[in-house]
Amino acid sequence: MEKILVIGVGWLGKQIVESLMNKGYTVAISSRSKEKLNGYGENCIKISVSFNQGNCIFSEDISQYEQVIICLPPVPAYADIIQSILSKLSPSTRIIFTSSTGIYEESAEIIKENSKIKQDHILWHAEKIIRSRTSYIILRLGGLIGPGRHPVTHLLTKPFLEGGENVVNLIHSFDICSAILHLLNDTKQQSTYNLVSPFHPLKGVYYTEAAKELAGKKLVVDYKLIEHKQVDGSKIVEELGFDYATRIDEWQTFKQNE
Repeated sequence: MEKILVIGVGWLGKQIVESLMNKGYTVAISSRSKEKLNGYGENCIKISVSFNQGNCIFSEDISQYEQVIICLPPVPAYADIIQSILSKLSPSTRIIFTSSTGIYEESAEIIKENSKIKQDHILWHAEKIIRSRTSYIILRLGGLIGPGRHPVTHLLTKPFLEGGENVVNLIHSFDICSAILHLLNDTKQQSTYNLVSPFHPLKGVYYTEAAKELAGKKLVVDYKLIEHKQVDGSKIVEELGFDYATRIDEWQTFKQNE
């Protein structure tokens, strides 16, 4: 199998790396954190990177990798960092870039990949740079949930939940990893996909149940509609036959991996 480079091995990147290794891929990882790199032992190729005013300095040549997954959260000089990373790759390298559905403007209509974008959003600037490539896939991720991570943990620290009549737009990390494995074996060259669970319960209903199931607590909800935003993640299903296999209310999947 070909070698895959994953740049950024935080909460999501770590799970992506593990899913790739479980499928037999030779995986290289890149991070600024020596602790994160050392945590993989000899199981993968480790490449350290440092950021200097938007310039990325890697400990070894990364132009050899045919497919590169960029899983970096937005940071200062983010667009410059993305540009610097791309400049060090082969022109033929295929990029899978994790963006966010947060770049969409509010809309009363169902949001699809061609819906209006917040033009000043940091991730939109990065996406435009990615689009200069010959081969890329942009994944606009919904709110992240998965092992050890669920928004209700933070919501329970607030007096009450606002916008209980809004719908949720979430994506489980299991489905993100599955989608990336699916895409690595696909021939699409320039595509953008929303990755959002097809389940869109009301926030008030969903997070009340989550509080009970995950924390044994009661959540106080203000049932008002604050924003219109329901994101459609069906394009990847229709074009590639992808299956969203993990429900957002499979509560046992939120237990932290040991």
